Amino acid sequence: MATSTPGPGSSTPARRPTAQIEMAQRAEARGRGVRRLGPVLAWALAFADIGTSIYYVPGILYGQVGGLAPAYVLIATVAFVLVAMEHMEVAYRYPTGGGGVSAAVEAFGARVGVVSGALMVSAYLIAIALSVVTAMHYLAALHLQGPWRHETVLFSVVAIVALGLASWVGIRAVARVTLVAAFAALLAHAALLMAVVAKLRPADWAELFKNVTQLGQVPWTEIATGVAGAWLAYSGLESLGQIAPAVREPRRPVVRAATILLVASVLITVPVFTALAVEAASAGHIVAQGALLAAVARDYGGRELMIAVAVSGAVLLLLAAKVAFIGCYSVFQAIGEHGYLPAAIAASHSHEETPRGATLIVGGAATALVIGTGGQPQVLASLFAFGLLGSYAITSVSLDVLRWREGRRGLAFYIGVLASLVLLVPWVTSWFTKWHAALYGAGVTGALMLVALITHRGWIRSGRFGFLSAAAAEESAAGLHTAVDVLTLNEAVVLKQTYPASTMVALRSPNPTLCREVARRVKGVGDSAIYVVFVDEIPGFLFPPRRGPSKEALRVLPLVVAQLREQGVDAVPIWRLAHDAGASIAEAAEELGVSCVFIGTNHRSAVWHFLQGHVLKRLIGELPENVRVVICE
Repeated sequence: MATSTPGPGSSTPARRPTAQIEMAQRAEARGRGVRRLGPVLAWALAFADIGTSIYYVPGILYGQVGGLAPAYVLIATVAFVLVAMEHMEVAYRYPTGGGGVSAAVEAFGARVGVVSGALMVSAYLIAIALSVVTAMHYLAALHLQGPWRHETVLFSVVAIVALGLASWVGIRAVARVTLVAAFAALLAHAALLMAVVAKLRPADWAELFKNVTQLGQVPWTEIATGVAGAWLAYSGLESLGQIAPAVREPRRPVVRAATILLVASVLITVPVFTALAVEAASAGHIVAQGALLAAVARDYGGRELMIAVAVSGAVLLLLAAKVAFIGCYSVFQAIGEHGYLPAAIAASHSHEETPRGATLIVGGAATALVIGTGGQPQVLASLFAFGLLGSYAITSVSLDVLRWREGRRGLAFYIGVLASLVLLVPWVTSWFTKWHAALYGAGVTGALMLVALITHRGWIRSGRFGFLSAAAAEESAAGLHTAVDVLTLNEAVVLKQTYPASTMVALRSPNPTLCREVARRVKGVGDSAIYVVFVDEIPGFLFPPRRGPSKEALRVLPLVVAQLREQGVDAVPIWRLAHDAGASIAEAAEELGVSCVFIGTNHRSAVWHFLQGHVLKRLIGELPENVRVVICE
């Protein structure tokens, strides 16, 4: 049975035919398999990395500087806005990702880029460990008695291992879960805010403002040190640049909207909740602890509010750790582009295509940090400043240099210089006042740099971490011996003049009925051939290197070609890689200029899943409006 389905709509004008698409537009289209994050989902990912700081920063700073914590966070907030503008430019300036690494490479060369990446990795490792440990503290707040109080380290290690095993989860899937968790956390935050405001006395508010005004009596070195510690509240800005390859087109307005949402939500939550949490803890005589917000919620709003804050916080913190994993992968990918990444780190699992080597390195290092610090948030936070501020400072200075070279010396340039200063001063000061952080950051950065330089010299075999576009991965796979009997989309486009066709069939298994239906149409329209497409879907963020057609693709494509030849029709077998099969099929149809796409399979259960699932919906949504879809069972 064949069912004809029109394109997305018939009342609006059709898109331009493929022949009229410019090469630049065609290159943009090749991002469909990856670039699927809109402003809200991009905001959710970045907010998971930055916004979760509210769960640990108040408790950590309250234990370090007492009532002065809100003042230090307020200063860091002003700097945060300036630096956020810098990272917004990085996100749309480098669509292939890499963030600050890409900026440093363009401004100063590959080695400085590797230094920037190594500094950021040292910060990401702390972010993973701190997020997981804090999540365990919030879960422990639900059970004041029992094993949670004594097994934080053990449960943190188990959580890190689980996050590593979940590395094949796609970035869009993480974004969707994070979006739900972020909104749930914001609701819990709002309830906590109202509960605290309702119970604080006028004298408590006066004490809060008094503490802020006392900052003028503190020596500038202590202020710089305090601000360096307060930057912990805004770690994660780099996420904007790291998720850039997943941002959908048009990039600039999406990145701008995501940044505005991020800055607004962070300004509403981080400084406000730090001030209220610290003052509430001080007024209520609550001691500094890993789950300070849960303790404040219990004392000011009751057990129900405490449960809401603890559960939403733990979930969002674990997702933040997952985002930090993705951030590490993106840094490794950027470093690997310049030949500084060992093949052992770039290695992928043969089936799931996860970054096996990188996962072991990142997960192992984060686990070592948890064990080495005894799972104490205060100790982990004290190691943060060197790597984070160092990487941010290099990124900011790199943009200053690039703007100067490009002749962009207006307001944006001077704001960038100011941003560089507000990063460099606390960073350099922290070398002497936070020597533990400097020792850790320099040690990790030095070790990574040593491995990178040895790899670049050829003493260790280098490897590519992966490809950010399906087209690049397919082109790489075209030279493999396993791809001899199939064509990539690029090769099929080249052969369009030799084998002109207006029909394409996409399938996952041989289907004689489908082949007969297709052959009748091809003969009826007078074509000499038909395109047959098989899509290997790859979960995750990157397309792995040296990935050829799957065994299923190599089995199905020749059989379908043979079935079509029995019907007297020549077939062009095309193999594709994609994160999204529907978008990949639509992209192939547009580039090949076909007017009809057949899809089908042998098994009804598979048909139902295939047709009623996301593939058909995505295919129809992406196809040019003059292309018909024919469903054949």
